[in-house]
Parts: sequence; structure tokens; C-alpha cells
Amino acid sequence: MDEALVWWEQGAGIGDEEALRLAGDQLAEAGGLDEALPWYRRAVDAGDDEALRVAGDRLACAGRLADALSWYERAAGESGPGPLRQAGDRLVEAGRVDDALAWYERAALSDA
Repeated sequence: MDEALVWWEQGAGIGDEEALRLAGDQLAEAGGLDEALPWYRRAVDAGDDEALRVAGDRLACAGRLADALSWYERAAGESGPGPLRQAGDRLVEAGRVDDALAWYERAALSDA
């Protein structure tokens, strides 16, 4: 894994902003979500806004919904209402329908 991370790092160094997110993906898929999060942060800092949504999804799937919501919140600021709806969906899956409604409302209002 360490060798692959070196390659992803080199890709990022030559302007491949997606490389950092892909490194985070590999770490997360190997069970290292906490190790992946700094890579996702770096991807976002390099301009890969998709890393915000991906990190939110991975955190939600790991049962870390509160952490996921903060990533979705930031993603919404960068890319519009989609992440707000996604956060609502995750809240519904967790049985928190009332909380989800507030996220859906925000998504609807940002669409208008």
C-alpha cells in the first residue's frame, strides 16, 4: 500500500487532483478510513470537490453519520443541493426522518 501511496502522491504533484482522492479510496477500502480522511482533505484543498461527497459517503457507511454530515455540508457549499439531499437520504436510512426533512428542505430551497 505504501508504494501505491507514493505513486498517488506523485500524481498529485504533477497536477492530478483526483490522485489524492483515489489514494483515500484505496486506504478506505483497505479498512483505513481514518487514514483516508487526510487524503480526502488534501484532495479538496487541491480542488477535487468530489472528495467531499466521497468522504461523506464513506463515513456514513461506517456508521459515523455526524462526521459524514459535516462533509456533506461542505460539499453542498461547493457543488449545490445534491449533497444536501444525500445527507437527507443517509438520515432517513438511520431512522432520523425529522432531521432528514430539514436537509431536504435546504436542498429544495437551494434549487429554487
